[in-house]
Amino acid sequence: MYELESTHWWFQSLHELVLGYLDKSRKKNINILDAGCGTGRLMLQMKSLGEITGFDFRDTALCYCRKRGLKNANLVDLNKWNATENQFDYVISLDVVSDQGIKDDKLILKKFHKTLKPGGKLLLHVPAFPILKRSHDKAATIRKRYLKKEIEVISREVGFTPIQIHYRLSFALPLFLISKLFESVISSREKSKSDIFALPSFANGLLLKLSRWENAALKHGISLPWGTSIFSILQKN
Repeated sequence: MYELESTHWWFQSLHELVLGYLDKSRKKNINILDAGCGTGRLMLQMKSLGEITGFDFRDTALCYCRKRGLKNANLVDLNKWNATENQFDYVISLDVVSDQGIKDDKLILKKFHKTLKPGGKLLLHVPAFPILKRSHDKAATIRKRYLKKEIEVISREVGFTPIQIHYRLSFALPLFLISKLFESVISSREKSKSDIFALPSFANGLLLKLSRWENAALKHGISLPWGTSIFSILQKN
């Protein structure tokens, strides 16, 4: 991740989507929590927006955050986290509540709700469609894939008002289905491999362009019928 985040189309397009929303709606001196900050690339890009705090439960991730010069990245297990009430304007959670390390996704959303200020927003990104579960999920420690309706139901139960819940990366869904079909043909004993790896520049550039077109559609409220991920903006009532 540390090596690929700044150039790989998947990370680039997702970070651009988040930053584009924050730029569009930002206030001065906002407090942002990156809950599951990984190696800190997004934290680094958000530094100019306000006070940024990062949580991750992996020591290795925090080592890379420090390598980027980030001092406000903390070792926190969200399962055990005692959330401070009304602390943050935004919580960013990218492919975290779906992780194998999370014991109860609804409980984590409740904690996000608690720590947001009134009117604060959660920017949530999770893997989509259980049918896409394959060896990548094991390699990437993905516990669960969601449908839009599930996110809507859980978020409302917790107390959020959904502003947007959209599928994204619709162009990648057929590719992932083909990948899953190929896996079913070859030996199931083969070692699990993640889809995140360095690509030839022309392929990476093409996928980045396609994902940017989809990002633009999402910003204009155009909902896609399917995708490999779900991007949601949920507001605290």
